[in-house]
Amino acid sequence: MVEQRAPCSNAAQQPRCDHEPVTEESLIVSTERLGWPPPRHGWRRILDVLPWESQTRMVYEINSAEPTATCHLQPSPECEALCGFPWENLIEIPDGRTWRALDDWLRCDLCEDACADRALQRYRRAAATVYDGEEPVGRLGVRLVVWWEELGPFWRRRRENVGELPEWGLLRTTPEHPALPYEFEDGVIQDEQVAQELRAWAADTFPLRGTTLRLQWLNGDEVDSVHRELGWME
Repeated sequence: MVEQRAPCSNAAQQPRCDHEPVTEESLIVSTERLGWPPPRHGWRRILDVLPWESQTRMVYEINSAEPTATCHLQPSPECEALCGFPWENLIEIPDGRTWRALDDWLRCDLCEDACADRALQRYRRAAATVYDGEEPVGRLGVRLVVWWEELGPFWRRRRENVGELPEWGLLRTTPEHPALPYEFEDGVIQDEQVAQELRAWAADTFPLRGTTLRLQWLNGDEVDSVHRELGWME
């Protein structure tokens, strides 16, 4: 297996709603059902053995504040979930519960992937000043690169699992610093680590070898300057 990468284009992707939150915290956590239906009695109990579940409303009396069906992420109350599930069939979880506080089986995988993809677009071309406490110690550049796997025999190689991943490059701006032993280092955030890393960046932090550094994101010409130093601009 051979992994390769190439810089991504700067073409912006179109959001599915008028506004595009980029973190789980800025999205509405909603569910397909709150509470459990009351137990059936008499002949209606035969419905319990049918291979499907019927639902006649979105809120039931038993544990009426608890989500009991798949939960989704919405940009706004009248916008479909990130996975495309219709907003008319969703209700916001009333206690303000966060996405990460939900059990894994409740979280919609498609919404989670879409949220990570949206968050990723913020770092298509980004840069930050890196601080250790109040001391500026480096300059960080971030861009998206395309990765893939090359599989098959050498005479008929094929690319699979093509996708975008964030690449970072860090330039040390102090002569020496214990958290930054090298003048320059870089890396690519692997797919299974992307969501965790994006949450750290959204909180303006950069974890590195057990040290949590602080980020101050840059704009405009300052971003160009960092990317030029990293050799990412012609």
